[in-house]
Amino acid sequence: MFQHVLLPTDGSELGLRAARNGVRLAKLIGARLTALTVTPKFRPEGLQAHAILRAAHEAEARSRSVAHMALDAVARLAREAGLGCALLHQVSDKPGEVITRVAADLRCDLIVMASHGYGGLRALVLGSVTGEVLARSRVPVFVWR
Repeated sequence: MFQHVLLPTDGSELGLRAARNGVRLAKLIGARLTALTVTPKFRPEGLQAHAILRAAHEAEARSRSVAHMALDAVARLAREAGLGCALLHQVSDKPGEVITRVAADLRCDLIVMASHGYGGLRALVLGSVTGEVLARSRVPVFVWR
């Protein structure tokens, strides 16, 4: 049925729980795995010209570090289950768009991801990456809460 599962993660505990269940599902159905994390772009607003380059390098290093921690955790889960897992880091301020684009580009046929379940004003202010993926995706999305 499903042959390639995309596991987007933000590195949170809930994201890791969703990835753990995505790995279990992939093992049961014999699907390939790709883990994806999306980190925000560097924005130099309010910096002096001489500080921009240094701040850009620091932001890039932080972004890579956050991505490695999130992806390494998923890779470890896959390895423990005896599965391989491709790891992918993208930089964008629009993670929902990136997730759906990557799913299409890699021909994933299932996305397994977490939802933090924010409601009310908090959801309005923070937005919902999961909600955007649900609205945009052309493949099934399994949401873990």
